[in-house]
Amino acid sequence: MYCIRFPVKRLVNPFTNPCLILLCSYLFAAFFPVNNFNDSFLKIVQFAVNDLVIVHVVFATIRNPRDLKVLIGYLSVAMLVSLGYGVFSYVTASNPVVDFEIALAGSQTEEMKMLSYMNTERGIRLQSLFMSPFVFSLTIVSYLYMILIIHFYFKSFFKKYSRYIVYLILIIALSVFLSNSRSTILPFVIVTPLLLLRMPERYRTIITVGCVLVVLIVPLVMDKLTIITSVFDEQSKSVAGSSLSMRGAQYAIALNSFYEAPLIGHGLGYTSILRTSNYDLYGAESVWIPILVEQGIVGVILYLLFFTGLIAVDKFRGKRLIVMSIPVYYLLLVTMNGAVSISLYIVFLTLVVLYKLFFYYDVWRKHKIRS
Repeated sequence: MYCIRFPVKRLVNPFTNPCLILLCSYLFAAFFPVNNFNDSFLKIVQFAVNDLVIVHVVFATIRNPRDLKVLIGYLSVAMLVSLGYGVFSYVTASNPVVDFEIALAGSQTEEMKMLSYMNTERGIRLQSLFMSPFVFSLTIVSYLYMILIIHFYFKSFFKKYSRYIVYLILIIALSVFLSNSRSTILPFVIVTPLLLLRMPERYRTIITVGCVLVVLIVPLVMDKLTIITSVFDEQSKSVAGSSLSMRGAQYAIALNSFYEAPLIGHGLGYTSILRTSNYDLYGAESVWIPILVEQGIVGVILYLLFFTGLIAVDKFRGKRLIVMSIPVYYLLLVTMNGAVSISLYIVFLTLVVLYKLFFYYDVWRKHKIRS
């Protein structure tokens, strides 16, 4: 019914080729005898539908500026609800939604994984309605960057709400820090100031005020700094997760396997086999480990080509340095924690929204010139 309503020619969009490149890299790696092809193929189909196809459907259903404005409105409402619920869950030290999901968990392993985000030795890790603090942070940060870019290029779009954008920045920054996750905080600290520096003067003021607040608050939260500093401390055991030495050990194991099949890797699923004889790989902390092991250098190149293709579309010309803040945050995050690779659609969706905005703006400008 969908294809009947929307002709095939309208389904074609500039993001199709990057998505095909990514899919081909996974399909190629699924044809190796070390895996059960049926299992690998089903996982690829699930990934394609959840992370890629659904965004293409959204792209095709945005037929005019009104559709786009409605979509951004719904996304904004969803983000505000998530942020509000996040505050509630942190203040009350409870999360009824996640508790319900835990009750429905199909296995003890799945249940323990979800519980680990709720109450750890780091304290409560803010995750709101999401099943991990990583996905929550990725979602709200991608939304924040999208809103900042929209406000920068289309000031009239949020004319009624422009004065609230500063508060949005602050509450999202606070939520990211309350996630108590190094893999979400460090990329945010790196990317956000660089993005704000390219924004209007008032956003640069936020950086100045933020730096002053950091200097004043640091003495009060010195114990929390171990969450970040432990990444670089080889002897640190105060915070659960991988220290620099553990990450180094994981990469050493992955590279040894990579050298055995450097070009095309060992095929999808080989990382799980490798874990059975290398305990240090349990909880591997980077998306690059399975890519190197399973898909080799070809997989790495195609993975990077996918992200390059997303920001290389024509409507981002002259704006790529700002637009790339969204995929750069994602790549930094998954470099430190590969568990969020399932949330690729969040990055993809925000880029589609930005593309449509620039597309309709160009159409409006050309029409204005002709008239």
